Amino acid sequence: MKLGKQNFKKYDMTINDVVGGYVIKSIIPGAGMAQVFKVEKEGNLYVLKTVQNPDDEIEVKRFKREARIMLGIQDKHVIEILDSNLNVKEPYYVMPLCEGSLAERVSIMTEMVLKLFMIQVLRIEILNLKMLCVRME
Repeated sequence: MKLGKQNFKKYDMTINDVVGGYVIKSIIPGAGMAQVFKVEKEGNLYVLKTVQNPDDEIEVKRFKREARIMLGIQDKHVIEILDSNLNVKEPYYVMPLCEGSLAERVSIMTEMVLKLFMIQVLRIEILNLKMLCVRME
């Protein structure tokens, strides 16, 4: 990765550019259909998510729909959108930065999750057996 003015994907957001008061510090890879940056504002780090290609009307429409849905959800299991601007050529929204990865967090809990999953499978099997017994009577 070269330092300085580094272009991302199909548009010109670069390291140290300011977007809505947020300074782009780095790219966060592996974001699928979006472009995700680590940004800083007033000494705090956040995540800024925007579209890969702002010239693709379908992509922009999907991105805006995703943002509106997330803005409407208030749940402790869904990350909160802190700021957004969906009325610009390169729409974006900002979320808290969560250090680490989901894969790291999941690997820590894998054994417990697997056990819980197996318990649910056994419960379903018991229900199926009970229904079979009722049908045979």
